[in-house]
Amino acid sequence: MSAPASAQTSGRVAFAQPKLVVNTSFLNIRTGPSASYAVLLTVVGGTELPVLGTAADNVWYYVSTEVGAGWVNITYTLPRGDFTNVPLVDTSQIEVQAPAAGIGVPSLAGKGYVTGVSLLGKDMFAQPDYDSMHIATSVPNDPLTVYPLLDQRNVDGVTWYLVSVSGVGTGWMDDVQIRILDCGPETVGVTTAETPIRFEGISNKDSYLLPANVEGLLLGFGGVGNIYYRFQLPDGTLGLVDVNAVAPRSNDVYSVCDNLPAIVNANSLASLGQGGGAATPVLAGNRAIINTGFLNIRTGPGAGYAIVATVPGGTELAVIGRATDDVWMLVEGAFGRGWLNNEFILFRGDYSTIPVISDAIVITDVASLGQGGGGATVTSGQQVTGISLVGKDMYAEPSYNAMHIATSVPNDPSTIYPLLGQRTVDGTTWYYASVEGVGTGWMDAVELRLLSCGSDQVGVTVGDHPIRFDGIANRDSFVLPNGTEGYIVGRRGEFTIFELQDGTVGLVLAEVIVPREGVTSVCRGISTISGQISTGTTATGEPVAATGNVVIVNTGFLNIRSGPNAGFAVVATAPGGTELAVVGRTGDGVWYYVEGAFGRGWLNNQFVLFRGDYTTVPVISF
Repeated sequence: MSAPASAQTSGRVAFAQPKLVVNTSFLNIRTGPSASYAVLLTVVGGTELPVLGTAADNVWYYVSTEVGAGWVNITYTLPRGDFTNVPLVDTSQIEVQAPAAGIGVPSLAGKGYVTGVSLLGKDMFAQPDYDSMHIATSVPNDPLTVYPLLDQRNVDGVTWYLVSVSGVGTGWMDDVQIRILDCGPETVGVTTAETPIRFEGISNKDSYLLPANVEGLLLGFGGVGNIYYRFQLPDGTLGLVDVNAVAPRSNDVYSVCDNLPAIVNANSLASLGQGGGAATPVLAGNRAIINTGFLNIRTGPGAGYAIVATVPGGTELAVIGRATDDVWMLVEGAFGRGWLNNEFILFRGDYSTIPVISDAIVITDVASLGQGGGGATVTSGQQVTGISLVGKDMYAEPSYNAMHIATSVPNDPSTIYPLLGQRTVDGTTWYYASVEGVGTGWMDAVELRLLSCGSDQVGVTVGDHPIRFDGIANRDSFVLPNGTEGYIVGRRGEFTIFELQDGTVGLVLAEVIVPREGVTSVCRGISTISGQISTGTTATGEPVAATGNVVIVNTGFLNIRSGPNAGFAVVATAPGGTELAVVGRTGDGVWYYVEGAFGRGWLNNQFVLFRGDYTTVPVISF
């Protein structure tokens, strides 16, 4: 695809090129400005994409990639830089192509198929381990039957496959033949001789030769004159193969499709992620595909409910209901049933058929911050959520029956303390704070404020004024009331880039924002108030030093904590795409000790992309 004419910027005043940072596990870059265009390539979370132009809807942006220019939906990115001078692209001449699977990313989702296997006469074990119990010895070689692949795991260099075989059992095998499980309306084809697979008009990839007897789904005709099949391989690769080099797979091959959704564990397979991923079963009916690195599933339709599970990007869940606000959906998966926020999913199905669930649900507990919900959070890397006191009692535990630490802690609107924890118990929201001269305890009411402990200035609106999102996000404007606090994080023409308490970033007229004055933020000791871990030593007792390794935050927002588990205080909240130096790790490899503008802290490795040499990361003793 040639660059649209209006994207040419010759004669324009030069400006610093803005970027979009990918803010989901995987993201498709397309040949045109909508999901109906072919996938140019799929990039991972944290990838920075220089912006070349924008479509008229301000949702699709024309960006530069390592394989050429393409289009990306801004909803799945974090904007960085000044978008004022981004040119408008004329998209009227861009030809729509059939969408393609992410090349090189194994996926057969979308057509009713999942990856299958045929047996090769190997033993079946109870666990992916040669020392575990034998379920069966030499399960018969059976090239004419294709079973669903339930799970795949690599242990000590051996790849194991979980299969359920009628009359034998369910267990792990160390060798199978990867096949296409044919459980839908389309035909499985087999190459009859060595033949090239081409990618013209489907993806940006060099052709290569397929040997004889390679299986693939026949997804219709492609190319000029219909002389090619659109041929999808078991690993998700989609290309064009000469129709004379492919024959339908023999009817003697039988695919085990009975009760497929019940026997396939969707959560155990490697996850899809936005833009493609590993082979995943397709659920019938309405379903939600998780469209962020990880997403909390909650006991009720709101961020104040307890977390029942955290599922990775790409997980597909059945949708069985929705809340009256049309924001929260009731879903079903291996964890049972729970609620998720629909801002972080891709919906597939008929929305009008989803029943509205209006029964009252009792809040049981609130978990820590996390993608998809939690307590108040902001994206500025040097700040954390704070509170001012409103003259309430302080308790040793979040309960009115607990010991009083202090009665009527003085109302103090001029001082902001770090919010160390938040929990909902029996319908009451409790806030955990440490107040000098009083103590550390729980209070049932505070005023949520911005804790200013970094370089960003806090501003306050004077009067009621709209906050706009042009060029920042695809969202309707709304009015901010007088006295709203926010971080002043930049300037765009006559507007201030304003970040609110809940992380919302938008544009507010600069003339209606004044600096906050006469307010003190208690910033000392933020990293040590809960859990005394702010510095560390290696396992040999040596002080830790930066290693040259880095991690990139790969979720919407990520908590940096004062110690290596979720029970420690939050010292900062970093937005997706933030790059942090790795100083050390825990012995189990789950938590990284990192360094940034906030100082040092700990983060969970599930929510980051590691870059560097893992073997050089020292183990930290604590």
